[in-house]
Amino acid sequence: MTRHRCSIGVNGGIQFNGKTIVGDRANGKLYALNMNTYTDGGETTTRVRRTQIISNEKSNVLHNRIEIKFEAGVGLLGGDDPEATLKWSDDGGNTFSTGEAVSIGEYGERGVRAIWRSLGKSRNRIYELTISAPVKVIIIGAYSILKKCRF
Repeated sequence: MTRHRCSIGVNGGIQFNGKTIVGDRANGKLYALNMNTYTDGGETTTRVRRTQIISNEKSNVLHNRIEIKFEAGVGLLGGDDPEATLKWSDDGGNTFSTGEAVSIGEYGERGVRAIWRSLGKSRNRIYELTISAPVKVIIIGAYSILKKCRF
């Protein structure tokens, strides 16, 4: 039995020996739920968040800076530096840019700030944030510097 991160796709569960044991709908395997496990049955879990459309009444908007504040320093001891990738769509979410990845902090590195700069202009933009690293991800807040264009 391996550890399972979340209850999506769970087909029943039971408390046994101080653990929550659940069955997976897709593969029939049993897993022990664990809030400190950041994979799903050993497989990487991808987290994705999207914003609503950012617009200013059909005027172009300059996207100067986006900062997402994470709980920092959550990387794995001796592991790779976890990254967050920000993509954007200017056509209502039908297609997205290839994105830009930035660090969210190696293990114990507390001063890291996830900032994307000079993101261009658009009339109707949607941002998509993706994190695939097997680490604890807590988003504390998101901040932006946007400016209405006169052209």
